[in-house]
Amino acid sequence: MSNEVKLRFEIPVIVLRILLTTHFLGLIGWFWDCSEHIKMLQFGLGTTPAHLLMDVSALLTVFVFSTQLNNSWWKYILPLVGLALIIFIPSIGGIILLAIPIKFTWIQLQRNHHLWTSLLSLGISTVLIGIVVDWFWHQSHPEVNEENINVLLLVGHQIQLLGWFLGLIVVLMILSDQVQTYKRS
Repeated sequence: MSNEVKLRFEIPVIVLRILLTTHFLGLIGWFWDCSEHIKMLQFGLGTTPAHLLMDVSALLTVFVFSTQLNNSWWKYILPLVGLALIIFIPSIGGIILLAIPIKFTWIQLQRNHHLWTSLLSLGISTVLIGIVVDWFWHQSHPEVNEENINVLLLVGHQIQLLGWFLGLIVVLMILSDQVQTYKRS
């Protein structure tokens, strides 16, 4: 039993709390963006602050995952390269940043960790895929002004919403599992 508890708590609680916060802020940013687009909620700032909140949340989430990798070049180089590239070429930068949560998952699976721990990066991976899909959509539809469009109809935005929810649910499940395990021991 003690070995099982040790495997489940490989991810520090502070890391899980940070991931919970970043996923929640990403979800708030997504709904704020959606509300601005359909003119349901307007602060007069446009969609830029909502996009900034989502982007910073995604980058912080990826950074948190990179801190959990072993001391290889993945931990230091990939976040910087991905961040630099996502500013200029979002499709390539998003794919490079996607390598971090995938590497994290691979390490967790190799160590035979708890299923939820292995799925921890599922949310941010889905968000990053949604960002890349949205970027490609905008490149193939340059004439479309997204200003008055319900973003729920756009595939990239749907994938991002799914990713924020998945990440939030998995982190909540892990935290719930930890609380139950602490109560049993």
